[in-house]
Amino acid sequence: MKNHHFKKSFSLIEVIIASAVLIMFMLAGVILITGAIRNVVGSRRHLQAVLLANRKIEETVRERDNNFFNGSAALPALGSTVYCYNASFSESVGACPAGCSDCFSLNRNIVNIPPALNFTAIEVKITVDWQDFGSSKHLAVKRYLTAWQNF
Repeated sequence: MKNHHFKKSFSLIEVIIASAVLIMFMLAGVILITGAIRNVVGSRRHLQAVLLANRKIEETVRERDNNFFNGSAALPALGSTVYCYNASFSESVGACPAGCSDCFSLNRNIVNIPPALNFTAIEVKITVDWQDFGSSKHLAVKRYLTAWQNF
């Protein structure tokens, strides 16, 4: 009787091919996870920019309201002001330092709107710029405010 030898191990080529397939799947998983992390961080930075813009809009509304309650119908002063917010969100007036990748540059621009129906109004435009993984991002928010009127 002939003794049949059964193959009990893999050949070198089979091991190399299996390893290559396994490495490709692992690499695809790492790429997907890296992309997901970038999206989460990018969304977080965008949300922070939206919150900073809304905060500055609300400060402008509060300034208008305080003027009224202090006996003046004056709107906030016209013009443009640049603010810088660092990673801990402390505010400073002026441009952000060069190369600050964690900073948000915020510009508040207030302009007159031509009067209509005897209302004095301004346009408050907030723009926020920041860096996100080496690319520049930009957000703009507008709000229109009228002066308090005594009717």
